[in-house]
Amino acid sequence: MSNDYSRRDFLATATAGAMLAALSPEALAAPPSAEPAPTAPIPTAFAPGHEPKPLPFDPAKLDGISEKLIRSHWENKYGGPAI
Repeated sequence: MSNDYSRRDFLATATAGAMLAALSPEALAAPPSAEPAPTAPIPTAFAPGHEPKPLPFDPAKLDGISEKLIRSHWENKYGGPAI
């Protein structure tokens, strides 16, 4: 008698069985809802119309890092067009 099942077959079958066992009989018998699921409102952080704040300091007065680098980073990360 040979065993033609691989580990992958066994794990797929065991996982499917465990998922079915975890469901309650009420969940299996309930008809699907005709009503679409409610959508969550868009968080205000992602709402359109936000304007970036200007840098709160003078980047020319920083030691150890160039003004060009600071301004470039701010423009690329915060001041550029929205994607």
